[in-house]
Amino acid sequence: MNPPASNPTLARVDAVANLLDTRFRIGGIRFGIDGIIGLIPVVGDLLTLVLSFYIVAEAARAGAPQSVVLRMVGNVAAETTLGAFPVAGDIFHVAYKANLRNSRILRAYFDNPHRVSRRSTLLLSTVMLLGLLLALAMLAATLLFTVWIAKKIGLL
Repeated sequence: MNPPASNPTLARVDAVANLLDTRFRIGGIRFGIDGIIGLIPVVGDLLTLVLSFYIVAEAARAGAPQSVVLRMVGNVAAETTLGAFPVAGDIFHVAYKANLRNSRILRAYFDNPHRVSRRSTLLLSTVMLLGLLLALAMLAATLLFTVWIAKKIGLL
């Protein structure tokens, strides 16, 4: 692992990720300002979304490929979406640490670009395939339910 000082982009990203996700500790639980700001309904979630995208923007600016950047966007999207639920979402925010994950992805990319790009592409392809399968399953369930209702009311 390269020391943060050897790459200014990594140094900035690590500093922001640590501030957002692990700056404070209470009773063995590490959290950052992301977890604190996220307690403010709606506005806090939007603000943490913007702050989290700084790391994604740095990755894109540093030349990370689209697959890596999209993987990082997925981490931010997961944390923002699931973090929007009151109480449970706040716990998820503190536990998931999307910014720290993204910092590690970027660091791994700088250490071994080919491997991280390949893994990111595979992960994104898998997620897209699962999303497609879920959409098809929902469509099939909707059609089956519609046919069932039509039979019940005598249309079929």
